[in-house]
Amino acid sequence: MSYLGTIDWVHENQGRMKWKDKMRTLLDAVLIQASHSLRTSPHLKVRISDTTKISIPDSDISKHAVALCRDTGEEWIFYHSMRAYVWARLLTDSSRKFDDEALFVALMLHDMGLAKKHSLPPGELGCFTQVGAQMAHEVGQQHHWSQDRVNLSANAISLHLNVIVHDRHGIEAQMVRTGTGADVIGSRIDELPTSVVEDTLRDYPRVNFKGNLMTAFEGELMHRPCCRISFMQKYLGFGKRVHHSCFAD
Repeated sequence: MSYLGTIDWVHENQGRMKWKDKMRTLLDAVLIQASHSLRTSPHLKVRISDTTKISIPDSDISKHAVALCRDTGEEWIFYHSMRAYVWARLLTDSSRKFDDEALFVALMLHDMGLAKKHSLPPGELGCFTQVGAQMAHEVGQQHHWSQDRVNLSANAISLHLNVIVHDRHGIEAQMVRTGTGADVIGSRIDELPTSVVEDTLRDYPRVNFKGNLMTAFEGELMHRPCCRISFMQKYLGFGKRVHHSCFAD
């Protein structure tokens, strides 16, 4: 039986959460909240991330992923993907080795299923993450990646909606979760120097990100009410967390 949020799980369950998946998600949400409370304790020394300017991978596959993201015609998805990459790099311990190219491709394609051009048809079961995961498979194969790298990037996309991504799924999947969580609900942004945050927002503006994202998520809630993002909206107050994040829009 496949683990919640993986590509295999999405295919086996058509994106629908079973009772045990819902209980696991609720437990993970409690654990995350407890972890946040501990991290913000005045007795805990919070690590300040490296402020070195992040370099975008300069490779054919990275450029291909950027072109696909740009081709949606939806700036908010492109800028969100770029910011998420920057946050992921800044908020991850630099001593941990990771596949930067696989990470970048995953982040550029992770929300392709929310773009009008690529979204699943209304009423079709599944999860919007499978659109980006499938694109990662196709792009990776076109650029002659090994199957392991293809799966690494695709699974990172599929898993990014999980409340917690565990070590078993690899640092790249954890970084995708870190970067998207930072950009969507402001998770751990307070660890970064204000100047770094301001520079990132200047380079990759938010262009009404909250409004565009919530409109897309409302569509998912309407057409795929049993999927992970719908569950989080209904039971974990996800929409409120987006609205009340540290970002203005």
